[in-house]
Amino acid sequence: MAELIHSDKDLFILKHFKDNHVGLSLSARTAEVTKEQLEEFEAQLRCHGFKLEEAFITSPKPLGMWQFVAGAAQLPQHLLELLLIDHGHLHVQPGGRQELLITQHVAV
Repeated sequence: MAELIHSDKDLFILKHFKDNHVGLSLSARTAEVTKEQLEEFEAQLRCHGFKLEEAFITSPKPLGMWQFVAGAAQLPQHLLELLLIDHGHLHVQPGGRQELLITQHVAV
């Protein structure tokens, strides 16, 4: 399950939940993010108890509408997954009412 915790016209930050573990991800329309956008993600990391060195930045390779740029996780399995990601993208579609349908594609 994921919750949108920050968004603007070019990026969004999601908070992911699994059991008692939390993860964050930053996705952007392009593979390049501004210094301010990266600082916002870093602020969210600190706010949710992560250290900056616990975040993993992926290789930028444009594949879709939203590029997977960075992530952090507490669950060991998800940490391993983040380490293995080469690049990824999210396909976002409107769902019903206030929902977004998000399909995630990653290459390892």
